[in-house]
Formats: sequence, structure tokens, C-alpha cells
Amino acid sequence: MGLSSVLKQVIKDGVLLNLEVPEHCSRVRAEVQRFAQEMRTSRGSPIDIPPMIYSAVPLAPSTQRSCASNFSVLILSIGGTNTNLRWITSHAGELHLEALPLGLTPADAHFNSPCNDNLSHGALEFVEPIAQKVLRWLTQIPLAQFPQHLVISWGFPQLNYALPKASGITGAIACGMSKGQSGVAITDAHIEELFRQLLADLASGNACMALRKPLQQLRISVQNDTIMAVHRYLEAENRQKFHKIGLMILGTGVNVTTAEPFVLDQRGRVLEDSEGFAMHAVQPEARKQSVQDFWICYEAGRLQVSETRAKCDRLHPVRDKGIVADIEELGLGGIGFPRIFANLIRDYMPAGERVLEFVREEVGELNAHRVCDIAKAKLMLQSDRITPVLAAELQELAQVTLYRGILRAAEVLSAVSLYSGLGLHQGEQADALALEGSLWTIPDFQTEVVRLWNKLLQNELGEAGLEKLNLVLLHEDDYNASLMGPAYFIRQFDAARR
Repeated sequence: MGLSSVLKQVIKDGVLLNLEVPEHCSRVRAEVQRFAQEMRTSRGSPIDIPPMIYSAVPLAPSTQRSCASNFSVLILSIGGTNTNLRWITSHAGELHLEALPLGLTPADAHFNSPCNDNLSHGALEFVEPIAQKVLRWLTQIPLAQFPQHLVISWGFPQLNYALPKASGITGAIACGMSKGQSGVAITDAHIEELFRQLLADLASGNACMALRKPLQQLRISVQNDTIMAVHRYLEAENRQKFHKIGLMILGTGVNVTTAEPFVLDQRGRVLEDSEGFAMHAVQPEARKQSVQDFWICYEAGRLQVSETRAKCDRLHPVRDKGIVADIEELGLGGIGFPRIFANLIRDYMPAGERVLEFVREEVGELNAHRVCDIAKAKLMLQSDRITPVLAAELQELAQVTLYRGILRAAEVLSAVSLYSGLGLHQGEQADALALEGSLWTIPDFQTEVVRLWNKLLQNELGEAGLEKLNLVLLHEDDYNASLMGPAYFIRQFDAARR
């Protein structure tokens, strides 16, 4: 069976890049090499592209034993749309998600994040309603089980730093706001100090008298959720089994983390450059310095497509007007899949907007998984308005969308390998990449990403004497990283203190 006219035009327009075609492969590799160079030159500022954020969390020694201690932690996850609170305890090293304490309702555990309207707000307008919810939890948890830790997953730009062990693990300075909270004036605030002061003020009445001392002893840590998520995979067994471990989150957004060397001064503290950013050891002036590995968060979704950009890679339904868009918006993240599919329908279907309307009426609002189900014929388009020929063409466009998402993921991971060496290590110990996010659950997605990743790095693999990436994928279907990641983060912290 030959190619359809639609698919022929897609290929002719350069929308579908085949890595077996030398010219196509060269274009994609040029983009990969640019991505890697941008990673090398990023200082860790939130305005760098991509931001390569220093976490201030060191890589624990591989000889460290898993900790079997008991602790209690309240987890606060603050995102642009929703805020969540959960209480987790550890008994003999086993983590337990505790039930909602008596006196609380589901609205205390999951609620809309404040100030999600892109309008101007003071810092307290955003933080105080959240702190009130935290205090409600702390007043309802029995004092005998009162949390030793409050861990805040701060879903906005931040610069992290180490805290004294009696205070927490890491704190963070807010570096402006993003998402719907872009108008919140919270720049340069120390987030953990802001919450500590608010909790003390809110608990100053007689009704909370019993909480005053526990609140003073509460360790408050602030960290990026990607950094915390990887700690699930850093138990002693994995640390001793694998040479290097990384993690890639591929869901609505896209983030990567690996542990990389930073320069230390004579006292063992991380050196900073003239602008206050932690000094990465790949910088030429740092090569002869003492180093230590710390986790960094690659905000990889912020990479910008250039060499492989096609006409479907646009934010506007009709034209782009020169707008520069992040790769997660253009077919890599969960937002990008339905956008690219919709643009392909507009570009290659007669009366594309009407066809798109038919599709939405048939399957509901488009999302990444529905696009992939159409691609794999798990979601059949059958109605009086969608003929078998039209359904077949829509399936082809969904397959193109899926392939482009796989290729985008392979591009980013190839750049990570060029930057960090992940998968290019010679030796008996393989590297490992942990996978988080819903897109990794798409059938064959993982296998195809690795296949294209190997293809893009065939030159580097040859130079390293490898036939394929020296790498293992780690994935747990039931691991809720945003919920359990902070608890594993605390467990590693607890082990390091013993």
C-alpha cells in the first residue's frame, strides 16, 4: 500500500524527519548539539535557556545505607493551578500515606492555588491562604505524630541553597513568578522563612498555644519536585548497581535531573561566580578545583526548536507571527501533542477547522493520550461525518504527531548525554534513567525513544567503543512522584545525618 497524498505532503514539507535520511539526521543532530551547548553555557539562572538550576542537594555516597528510622513529614506541593497537602510517616523505613486527619475535608488537601489570574498581587495574598491550610493540618495531626518536616515543592522559579541541619535541607529564594501567578510580587523572598514567620504569626493565639514549641522545631525545606522525585531511585541498592542515575519527567511539562560536579572552595563550600551562581566544574576556570556532585534540574522544556521547526510548530492556530516557543509547547510535552495534531489537521485537511470540530465532538477535548490512541487505532473515529478515508488520514496525522513527540524526547536526551555523559559510560556498571510522567506509559514510547536516542548518538557511541547506550530504564507505574518524592527526599536526608 502506497503513501497517502496527505502523508506525502507531510514528508515533502519536512514535518516528518526520517533519521535514516542523512540530511534529516544532520538537521536533528545540529539541534541536539546546540541544545547541549546551551546546557553547558547556562549559569543556572531562571532566565537562561534552558535554566540549569543548582539544587544545593549533594549526591549521597553509594556506600550510604538505607535508613530505617521513623519520621513524620507534611508535604506541600504548590503549583500554578492546584495546591496539595499530604501527610506521610515512616516506620522502620516503610513509608505510609496517612489518612486525612479528623476535622479536615478533601478541600484542605486539594485546592485551587491563589492568585491564578495574571493580575497584580502582594506576596501575602498568595502565601497566607496556603499557610492557613498548612496550619489547619498541623492543628489536626496528633502532637505525638507532629511532623518533624514540612517539605514545600515550589512550582515556580527559585534559587536553592543549603540550610543548617536543624532548619531543614534546602531553602530557596523566589526568582519571580510564572504561570497564572506572574503578577504576584514575591521576588527575592526566602520561601521557607516566609512560611515559618506566617505559621508563627497565625499560631500566636491561645487556641494554638500547644503548637508553639513544635513549630519552632519544625524543619522547613523548599525544593524543586524533579530533584525530590529522583530520590525514589537513590536507595543504596541502585546507587551501588548503577554508575550514574538521572530522571526525566515527561508529562504536561518536561524536566530532567542528573548529578553534576560543582567547584568547592578550601572549606568545602560551593564556589559562586561574580553573579552569585554556583560554579559548575565544566567551566574552564574550574577544571583544577576540588569538586563535588550536586543535583541539577534541567528545565528542558524551555529549549527552543529551530533547526527542526516545521510549519505545524506554532502556538497560533493559523500563523506564528515570529513567536519563539519552548519545545514542550511544540510536540514534546503533554500540551504540545494536541496542539501539533490540531495544527496538522488545519494544514493538511480540507476544511480543517470543521474536521477538528468533528474530532472533538467524537472523542472529547484532545489531549496527548487521546491523540496517541487515535494513532494506534485504540480510539476509532466513526461517525456519519468522518468517513473511513478521513479516519485513516486522521490516524496518519496522529501517528506523525506521536513520532515527532518521540523524536523530540530523543533529541533532549541526546543533548543530556552530550552534556553529562549519561549512557556513554564504558564499564560494567550501566547508567540508569528513571522515567516519570504520563507520556512514558504510552505503548512502545520508551522503546522508540531509546531507538532514536541511539541513532542520534551513533557517532559518539562509536568513539566510546559502544554499540548502544550503556543504560537501563527505570520505571514504576504506581510511583506518584509529586506525592512520594518528597518523602524519599527526607528519607535520604535522614540517612545522611546518621
